[in-house]
Amino acid sequence: MSRAHLDADDAASLLRELAWLRKRGGFTAARLVRAPIVDEVLRGSLEDSFEQLRHRFVSAIHSLSESGSEQDEPLVGVLLAAFALSPETAGSGSLLERRPGRPAGGAAWRRSRRGRRPDCVCCTAVW
Repeated sequence: MSRAHLDADDAASLLRELAWLRKRGGFTAARLVRAPIVDEVLRGSLEDSFEQLRHRFVSAIHSLSESGSEQDEPLVGVLLAAFALSPETAGSGSLLERRPGRPAGGAAWRRSRRGRRPDCVCCTAVW
């Protein structure tokens, strides 16, 4: 697999792995091991440390707002929170804990809204 081009199967796997990495503990070394395509896309060499991979991932998230558009800034914050990469969310155990403005209702809140939780980080951010 080339870093410059992902075939359709690899691209779909990359999306699944990214969706999985945002859940539970977020972007951690132990979880990255179980996301081989994300690891491969971030890795420059086999000697790269987890901190280097983490830095590349955070840089990629920040690059989404490099257009200078203030409209993109909330997206960066939401993504950092979703992957437990912001100072406020580091070490949190679940995506629900990282949700901005999370109501105190916990489980009752999760079952509300037509009986199901949001499927993606974007929906989670606006709920």
